[in-house]
Amino acid sequence: MTPLEQAITLPIVPGVSIGGVRLGETRQEVIRRLGVPPPEARRLRPGEGENEFLEYGPLTVWLKDGRVFQVVAEAGYQGQAPGGLAVGARWAELFNLYPEIAFHEEEGFWCVPGIEGLGLDLVRPPRAEEQSLFPPWVDEEYMVIDPEHAFVLDIFVHLLPLQGGTFWKASEEGVGPIPKWSR
Repeated sequence: MTPLEQAITLPIVPGVSIGGVRLGETRQEVIRRLGVPPPEARRLRPGEGENEFLEYGPLTVWLKDGRVFQVVAEAGYQGQAPGGLAVGARWAELFNLYPEIAFHEEEGFWCVPGIEGLGLDLVRPPRAEEQSLFPPWVDEEYMVIDPEHAFVLDIFVHLLPLQGGTFWKASEEGVGPIPKWSR
């Protein structure tokens, strides 16, 4: 088994690691663990500091100034987050595991209050009238419009402080009215 094949089976540890890649590690440590990604799998993004993305198939490592600040598990990642949550989980399964799931307005992703350092992106297939605008997926933000088809596109670990901000709580059915609260 290659280091990457082994890495994508490891658990997702909120606020700490995915695939054994730990937040805060250096670029060199990641490459030592997983190898050098192909040139087309390395991307730079200008902004504050030097942002780089190392793509290893179902695992993407985000670096800023040479240090890991986010790790993303995508389709094909086999490890799970606490409670057994996996990439590809449907809305009902996600809500059963984490009934407190909420959308964090300022950061623009789903999170579970009380589980620091865990983020999720939810999507659904576009409706007929949306297909030309949103292929292949439509982001489910603030509320889940189509709970039957919505699923977890990716799971990521981060170091963002979410103590403040506005959270939009979802219901089991996914649709409003959705209570809004700040903490």
